[in-house]
Amino acid sequence: MRVMITGASGYIGHHLTRRMRTLGWHITALTRPGSDLRGLDADRAETDGSAASIRTALDRAGPDIIFHLAADTTPGAGEIPPRMRAANIDLGLHLLDAAAEVGCRRFVDAGTFWEHDPGPANSAYTASKREFHARIAARPPEGVSVTTLVLFDVYGPRDWRKKLVPALLAAAREGRELPMTPGDQRLELVHVDDVVAGFLHAAAWAGSGIRTHALDSGERHTLREIVSMLGDAFPDGSRPIRVRWGAMPHRAGQIMEPVRTGAGGLIRLPGWSPHIPLREGLRQVAAADA
Repeated sequence: MRVMITGASGYIGHHLTRRMRTLGWHITALTRPGSDLRGLDADRAETDGSAASIRTALDRAGPDIIFHLAADTTPGAGEIPPRMRAANIDLGLHLLDAAAEVGCRRFVDAGTFWEHDPGPANSAYTASKREFHARIAARPPEGVSVTTLVLFDVYGPRDWRKKLVPALLAAAREGRELPMTPGDQRLELVHVDDVVAGFLHAAAWAGSGIRTHALDSGERHTLREIVSMLGDAFPDGSRPIRVRWGAMPHRAGQIMEPVRTGAGGLIRLPGWSPHIPLREGLRQVAAADA
């Protein structure tokens, strides 16, 4: 399998690239100048974001499939800023156009549950993802099957992002109390290994046209419950998780419960299911952090 991947230096992309290498796949990471790919065994093709440079990269790489994970997730509301538009909309559209031209027939990209919330876009990032997928639907790429995998909150060991679980672990290591919202919002966390398995399954899945499927865990818990589970992952009490509930308000546009999956909602990727329950995954994360 010859693969082109964007976002290889991100947390999910890093795990996906390493897993593909163990399978013997030939990987080309499409990057911008200066991207850090240390620790990843992949060829590199640089792009300045233009359609011409992306077409050249695909011509040289000759991929069977494109995994598109790159995104600008800078927080903020209002209009989509130019840098985010280039990363979250233009890059993907250029990739699809080039894929159709060079004969790459499969394209798998990462969506977010935020864009499927029925309310107004809660951030510029959400608005950019909605616009990207709306433009694909309005002008489907000729001869290319597009599978969008809707991601929920992804977690896993040694996560360097500014996310919930790493923030809790850092506070516990340092003996700090972490200010939090009242903690009544419900979250759905999916282990990064299950997410990687979902992308690999989508690569082999003989879908066609434009499809959207969820990579959901089937587990939903309140923030308070998740904090308690993580605390239980340190059974000797060596790292208590200390939280000051209600010290922060919910942010503007806070989604209190992710979009529904199953009947009447997003449909899970056919043939894929998660294998790591949240309690087990949090124990793994705690052990890796010890």
